[in-house]
Amino acid sequence: MNKKYIFVLLFISSIVIFSWFRNGNFFAGGEESLSTWNSIKMASTYGSSWIDMGLGYPSPFWLPRIPVYFFTYLLSYFFNPSTIQAILFWVLTSSAGIGMYFLAKYFFGENRKTISLLAGLFYILNLYTQSQVWARFVFAGFFAWASLPLLLFLWIKWFSEGKCKHLFLFGIFSVLFSSAYSHPAFIISFWSVSLLFSIFRFKKTYIPRIVLGIFIWTLFNIWWIYPYFKLQSTVISNIHDWKYDLASLGGVSVDSKISDVLLLRHKFFFERLNYWGNFYKGSLSYFVSFAILAITIFGFVKARILKEYKYLMTLAIIGLFICKGTNPPLGNALFGFLFENVSFARAFRSSYEKFGTVWLMVYSLFFAYGFGFIYQKATHIWKFILVGFFIPLTLIVLVWPMWGQGPFSPAASVRVPNDYKVADDYVKALGITGRILSLPMIPGEGVKYDWGETSYYGLEPSDILFSDPVVSKTVRYNLADDKYMSLYNTFTQNKNIDNLLSEMDIEYFILHNEIDPKYSNASSSAEIKENLKKYSQIKFLKSIGFLDIYKNLNYTPNNYQKISPGHYVVNVTNANKPFKIILRNSFSPLWIARINKEVIFDHFVAYGYANAWDIDKAGSYRVDLIFKIWPWQ
Repeated sequence: MNKKYIFVLLFISSIVIFSWFRNGNFFAGGEESLSTWNSIKMASTYGSSWIDMGLGYPSPFWLPRIPVYFFTYLLSYFFNPSTIQAILFWVLTSSAGIGMYFLAKYFFGENRKTISLLAGLFYILNLYTQSQVWARFVFAGFFAWASLPLLLFLWIKWFSEGKCKHLFLFGIFSVLFSSAYSHPAFIISFWSVSLLFSIFRFKKTYIPRIVLGIFIWTLFNIWWIYPYFKLQSTVISNIHDWKYDLASLGGVSVDSKISDVLLLRHKFFFERLNYWGNFYKGSLSYFVSFAILAITIFGFVKARILKEYKYLMTLAIIGLFICKGTNPPLGNALFGFLFENVSFARAFRSSYEKFGTVWLMVYSLFFAYGFGFIYQKATHIWKFILVGFFIPLTLIVLVWPMWGQGPFSPAASVRVPNDYKVADDYVKALGITGRILSLPMIPGEGVKYDWGETSYYGLEPSDILFSDPVVSKTVRYNLADDKYMSLYNTFTQNKNIDNLLSEMDIEYFILHNEIDPKYSNASSSAEIKENLKKYSQIKFLKSIGFLDIYKNLNYTPNNYQKISPGHYVVNVTNANKPFKIILRNSFSPLWIARINKEVIFDHFVAYGYANAWDIDKAGSYRVDLIFKIWPWQ
């Protein structure tokens, strides 16, 4: 029976996650911002290929997150954001350990449950997971780490046994963990290890299983795969020369030399940053790491009797070679060739982070196998030492941040002021129909907010904290960013901004008095207050804690009705001459205007960024403005 082993993994995961959230704080910052704080808005916003934040922009990368945002949306009826995040992290950690346990049990055999449990525990509690999964704080990385062993196990079971239940579970779990696919590198990583197994076990009679397995995965995930390829030409274009990506990989590879990869370390996190003090620069941490490596190498040698040894050995070699990046031997030459000739290979311009879960998975298997072999041959006193001293050193002492305050940057723990909820409710009660402009405007995307007990560092989060669209930063979509910077330059130079506010649909302003202006190279809130006094059309309404709220008195409401982020309706009454319809969202050729079933083809850019159509039809009728992704739209 597997129940007691699964219980151990669930119990350890519970202790770890409880220790992180015992103070009730929320972990945020970096590129993820406050990603699960406002679950209702995130579920509605990212349920479309058109992201209705800022001036709007197309993106297929958020769509794979729909299942997790739907999950957190349901939880939001019962729990606060911090508890929701804790539950989500517990699910991910438990899934990672349980998936690794079943995968190890497949490779080791049914009678090796204890060392399979060790593989699951080690997969959760190790230096790679600490630094490259949690400390990096990237959602796709969380889900890739949590899902890889489980999905590989289900693929192996389907491929080996051909049972439909395994194929069905494979499809279901690929959807539940689809957030991993928001970065293409993790898609490549998963399919490379799965298809490699199929190659090693290949028989002609297995071809239908491979084809059907790929088909089911594609069918279950078509809801994000189709938009991904549909938007490829407009969003996922190769904006950089391959040499730029090679140089980027070379820059990060200095922290992941072969010696670092073999010890599951990363110099940037364990030596240059001061997240966890000087412990990881000391001899004890290195001693334990070298002992783990020695046992792993021993397991690599002794595992030759396993049926799938050649497969695991190949994975280990490939994993080590990719994770070391451009470091010798042949790293620069190989990646240079791949980046120049295979475009999707450029997704690995941070190869240790993106392929490291594969390396860690194999590493965990060999470590557990080596430890089990040593334990089996050891005397009673050595068994006591191994279990009583070495295991605690490995799973507790070496990764002590995983049991304490959490493996995150100390700055990642935040308490969001209630001011934002009060301000959001206040603006909604005023009947907002346009956009909010966040002040001070920042010439980029990163901010530091001093929230009293804690500070926030990361992408400007107002578009998450407020229910309505907020123009607050650049979004890496040229038309939107150019328009934003045009307003930024005009505003900071104290020039007339009335036309720009109208063109960008700005109705309200939220001034952040808690901003650190030096961090963002922005004006101080005091300077902004003085500047706002020069604009007679901008009226101060109310102060709510850190926030000041203003209204644009010259705002003219839109003449279109929003049905969803990718669908607006304009009701035309008694038109008797040609006119223009301007949708103040960033231009994309995928936006269409349709009257009944007739598409209006005269589509052009207005205001330097927005969508516009010339309409030459008399009478009263309805015009649908649709961001057209699917053929039936």
